[in-house]
Amino acid sequence: MDKLAGIKCKNKTRKQILLCPHHTINTKELDLSNFLKYSDLFLELPKLYPEIDFIFRPHQLLKYNLINYRGDEKTNKYYEKIISYPNVVYDNNQDYLETFANSDAMIHDCGSFTAEYLFTSKPCCHMLKNVDDIKRKFLPMGQKCLDNYYKAFNKDDILNFIDNVVIKGIDPMKTKEISF
Repeated sequence: MDKLAGIKCKNKTRKQILLCPHHTINTKELDLSNFLKYSDLFLELPKLYPEIDFIFRPHQLLKYNLINYRGDEKTNKYYEKIISYPNVVYDNNQDYLETFANSDAMIHDCGSFTAEYLFTSKPCCHMLKNVDDIKRKFLPMGQKCLDNYYKAFNKDDILNFIDNVVIKGIDPMKTKEISF
């Protein structure tokens, strides 16, 4: 994460929110993904917030797992649809640190990003199935990281995060996050 500190942020006029769903859509062993629950919402967000740029940065294995779960046609149509919006960029670069540095917030359910995005000191919303997931699915360090995140258990939690934290800048977690 030291490389992140050296990245010079680009000048931009619009807010950028990373959408980073995990790939474990049909895995009992590592049941982190909420993509199937929120995939339709991800398609709604660009229409609801035309003033925001969304960066769709799914885990590298999500498309592969979706193809195995839903088939080629349905998966490809979804990817085509989400990137068809003028305010959505599909990012599948290996190096995500520049994307982190230039974003304004993240909505995700990826395991490693839970620790890594904290280094940006930018607000983050972690999608969870329920509050018990925190203790059942995360080691103590992950639990401490999640203490510094906004949590989404439903669509309204995600919309509230965007409306209040990202757009209005009301970020009561910021001091705690920076201290952590």
